[in-house]
Amino acid sequence: MRHVTLSLLLFVLGCAAAQQAAPKWLNDAQGAVQAAQAAGADQIPAAQDALAKANQALSKAKGTLNPMQGTLATSQADLAKNLTTEAKSKANLQTAMDTLTWVKAQ
Repeated sequence: MRHVTLSLLLFVLGCAAAQQAAPKWLNDAQGAVQAAQAAGADQIPAAQDALAKANQALSKAKGTLNPMQGTLATSQADLAKNLTTEAKSKANLQTAMDTLTWVKAQ
């Protein structure tokens, strides 16, 4: 009976260890990639390459649990998001300038 109890305890502990939460750096990387996608990075040519690199690094990070790949994924995703924000800001500025030019011409 003692052997069975010990085996059961080891099994339960093993299952609990297998279901540990992902490391913070991996969650951060996933969040950064999701934020870049939500910002529309896949629609902005200047940001698409950085988003692809972020996804690639995230896949490697998940497969190897390598924090350096997680950091790379986060950095590339942040770059993609910032490039997206810049492109959208430039487009909005151009629209405002065009509107101002049109109003002045009236």
